Amino acid sequence: MTFNLLDRQIINILAQDIKNELRLSDAELGLITGTALGVLKAIVSIPIAWWSDRFDRARMLMILVTVSSAFTAACGFAHSYLALAIARMAVGIGESGGVPIATALVRDHVPKRATSALAWITFGNPFGTFMAFLFGGVIAERWGWRTAFVCAGLPGLMVAILLCAKLKDIRVRRRAPAASSACARDVINLLRRPRMIQLLGATFASLFLVTVSSAWLPTFLIRAHGLSTGRMGVYGAVAIGAGGGLGTLSGLLCESARDRMAHPESKLLLTTMTLAVPFLALTIFALSTGAAMLGFFLYNCVAYAWLAPTIRLIQDAAEVDDRALAIAVCSSFSTLVAVGIGIPLTGWISDLLSPQYGARSIGIAVFISISTAAIVGLISHLSFLVQIRRTAKRTLR
Repeated sequence: MTFNLLDRQIINILAQDIKNELRLSDAELGLITGTALGVLKAIVSIPIAWWSDRFDRARMLMILVTVSSAFTAACGFAHSYLALAIARMAVGIGESGGVPIATALVRDHVPKRATSALAWITFGNPFGTFMAFLFGGVIAERWGWRTAFVCAGLPGLMVAILLCAKLKDIRVRRRAPAASSACARDVINLLRRPRMIQLLGATFASLFLVTVSSAWLPTFLIRAHGLSTGRMGVYGAVAIGAGGGLGTLSGLLCESARDRMAHPESKLLLTTMTLAVPFLALTIFALSTGAAMLGFFLYNCVAYAWLAPTIRLIQDAAEVDDRALAIAVCSSFSTLVAVGIGIPLTGWISDLLSPQYGARSIGIAVFISISTAAIVGLISHLSFLVQIRRTAKRTLR
């Protein structure tokens, strides 16, 4: 999970340097940081996760980590916009099944206290971003953004070797692979399950809050507050790594609260998503760097709280042998919209606002897009809880 996010997020701290060298607009930068990875990842994640549910999940995870890390290193050898975009597309293929397969393995190995187990494993998400920002920023400032890509990719190859040697798929029985048409049928059946549509909307909103902010807020803070890449890397590592880590581990609260309240995962997410917008406003509209960084830290504390609770809710809505597929379906839709469309769309809005707001245009664009996504998330979670209560009332009757 750590290296999955390192491979994905390393480009965000390097974005301003890449923009300057390749002379890109914000819309073009959004395409290469978001769409190049997000669209292909969304397309292939469902069939890969479907196959892993019927094959060896551990071996599949090892293959994906190898592909993602190898092509992250290859980004450092790209000398054109097209070459970098192709390398990022390949990284997207490697990342496509990482989270669905890893979280399915966690549920297999730790069937009890599942939300807590998922909270610990998804801590790799902000920690990978911490590594991307801290080491990516320092390396880029000293040796250039190409070297940062190479250094980010190589450690993942060693992790792939460890996965091959140490991690096993403990399921005794697995489904036999069927015809390719069965994948589409299984996806349709999954989407027909109760509350799955609401979970699609909730997952999209949460992923949007994390990915769009990670993609654009470092660039905004560099432009608006005159920070160097290295300094922003340190600040971003603390804000996303430490703040996001605290948010991710907040999923541990769900287990302790389960005896005192119903549906603690949804209630935690309603609270954190509501708090995200004012903390984002502090980040973007604060005049001092210190206040902006405080807002950035607090924003990540609440934005990253979604991981373990959302994964738990999705897995609970699916059959045991469809857990990776369920995560992949929600992740695929969310990635396509949030990463593939949301990141470049935010850049396009920034280009429109640039004549009026200058260096702060990207911050205002982020506030507009993330606030809209937060509203979608709140509606989805409220609808999720309403449907649960209606189902419970029908059962009592």
